[in-house]
Amino acid sequence: MRIAVITGASSGLGIQFVRRLAHRQDLDEIWMFARRLAPMEALAKKIQCHAALLPMSMDLSNEKDIENYAQLLQEEKPEIRWLINSAGFGKMGPNSEISRETLDNMVLLNCKAAMDMTQLSLPYMGKNSHILEICSTAAFMPLNDLGVYAATKSFLLSYSRSLHAELRPKGIIVTAVCPYWIKDTEFIPRAKTVSNTPMSGAAPTTEKKPAIRHFPLASKARSVAAWAMRDASIGLSVSTPGLVCTFHRLVAKFIPHRLLMLAWDVIRRL
Repeated sequence: MRIAVITGASSGLGIQFVRRLAHRQDLDEIWMFARRLAPMEALAKKIQCHAALLPMSMDLSNEKDIENYAQLLQEEKPEIRWLINSAGFGKMGPNSEISRETLDNMVLLNCKAAMDMTQLSLPYMGKNSHILEICSTAAFMPLNDLGVYAATKSFLLSYSRSLHAELRPKGIIVTAVCPYWIKDTEFIPRAKTVSNTPMSGAAPTTEKKPAIRHFPLASKARSVAAWAMRDASIGLSVSTPGLVCTFHRLVAKFIPHRLLMLAWDVIRRL
């Protein structure tokens, strides 16, 4: 049984990857994982496709659900052709305004869950298989008021590039996808909302203005997914699906991060 595994499949990029893979003749099933089951079930009923869409509710920050995935693989013994880890979230604002629980969950979902899903899937992957780790252009440098999120994506980028070097001789292609802002997903509205209790001992803040005010030249999820799939198909280790993130990647190679962070601090307040 040839399958694709997509996390974060209830919204945004995850849905677009489902749509792009649904008509492939070399897939029998697409396993869709997310916490919210209803949107995935609605999508499965809506799409006419060759592969069967199998929505499954899973909280990837929960160790028990990760173990459930491992057990499912042992029972079904599928051939995984595509693994796309698109589950993740971020929060904007000073760390003092974000609860420790939220920061912990960000690290668990963005880093540990993606790594665990990858490690568990690898024994079921072979030549001509693909892994897409959805990172961010934030991975290329530290970003104040988006600090933990950027750090998690930097981890995922480094992990993906090392895996690419390890697995390419086996015919397994690993691609770190590093998009700029995507305007038609839930990421920006969720990231702008910080409703958690501040960390213990932190003074209450009176700042009313958002940490990041505008998102110019933001991409669309459909184009990001299409670009990322093309880059993966030609074997790239890093995909920057858009002009802004491609430019950012190049600039971050040559300009010291300290200067880039000063520039970011001005841009985000415009």
